[in-house]
Amino acid sequence: MDDLKKIGFPILLIWLSAFSIKVLKTYFNTSLSNTIISLVMVITLFFFGFLLNKNRKRRSESVFKKVVSILVLILLYLMQYGYLNNMTFYNIFNIFGINEYFINMIYILCGYIFGD
Repeated sequence: MDDLKKIGFPILLIWLSAFSIKVLKTYFNTSLSNTIISLVMVITLFFFGFLLNKNRKRRSESVFKKVVSILVLILLYLMQYGYLNNMTFYNIFNIFGINEYFINMIYILCGYIFGD
């Protein structure tokens, strides 16, 4: 039963997020629909990482990691969707070859760190 919770909750989140994105794309057609859909995607990636770490016994009581993970999440979201235009970050990301796929991995990592 423990394995079902460990695997079942992330799979359920994948299914629910895919379904909710499809419903939003189908029935929500306004000027803010792309922003709302991208925000829902970032939130689901974050919670996916959180659920991957949910069942571990050892938990850190440090608040610093949680605050840093939330700040990185907000900074990346604002930068990725054009709300924060800082060429320094774009240049650093281009040097290391970080694109949207790797930013999505960072969102999951932030959720994992937040759950620790």
